[in-house]
Amino acid sequence: FFFSRQRCFLSSRPLLTVFCVQGADAARDAGDGSNVLIFQRQARCPNSHPLQREAARSAAVECGKCEQRVRKGAVTHSCSVCEYHVCAACFEAEGGPLLGVNALFLRWFQSTHNLGDRTTSQVCEDIILRETDSGRSFLDVQLQQQDGDEGSPFVGPATVFVSHAWACRTADVIAVLLDFDARDEDVEHFFWVDLFNNNQHTASAKPFEWFCTVFQESIAALGTVLQVMTPWDDPVPVKRAWCLWETFCAVKLREERGVRLVVRLPPRQELLSMVVFLA
Repeated sequence: FFFSRQRCFLSSRPLLTVFCVQGADAARDAGDGSNVLIFQRQARCPNSHPLQREAARSAAVECGKCEQRVRKGAVTHSCSVCEYHVCAACFEAEGGPLLGVNALFLRWFQSTHNLGDRTTSQVCEDIILRETDSGRSFLDVQLQQQDGDEGSPFVGPATVFVSHAWACRTADVIAVLLDFDARDEDVEHFFWVDLFNNNQHTASAKPFEWFCTVFQESIAALGTVLQVMTPWDDPVPVKRAWCLWETFCAVKLREERGVRLVVRLPPRQELLSMVVFLA
């Protein structure tokens, strides 16, 4: 993003110079008065052809950036015309778009996996790690799957960053996301969820400088932080340093960049808390 110092003569809001959206028919703003627009630059090969996300067809594929061989089946961003490829690591380093999953994906994941009362940590161990390999995240795997029943893709440019504690039930997290999406029928939300987006085989600690720069810029680019607060009578996120850091970043960026922070309970817990409060 390039933030202009010029302002709109009607609203006095800062003007933005932005890139075009990749893989989207139209741009969406972050909502609720935010000045942050969810635009991503179009990634192209040296001959200006757009790059498409796909799985490497053979072990002979070489990244045009780092010149390293890419394992067969690993995610690449490629130009079929020029046979030009960029590995996932280089593409991310170049500032490629953050991706997210939509409500169709969440319903599919819930219906095809027996989540029960398992926490996100348990789901990662029992499902995510078993259904992926060391070179891909769960989201990477789903990019190769068919579209949803209603014709919409499972994956698109992320619009909401999801903050949640891994000690909470995954079913509760999904319930909050589906409820959030249902309340805003005019917009299809794509959720950035670490469980699905990150390669859980190679997750590693980041230096503090990363959290002060790249992480905060990612939140600012999405424009909305959705914090899952559960259980209602003893919320785990308020006891987790990482969740508190995400909240701090959201509040800080709300003032600086217009980021929206939304805190939600699972629908059933929200109703229960109201009953207890009124009693």
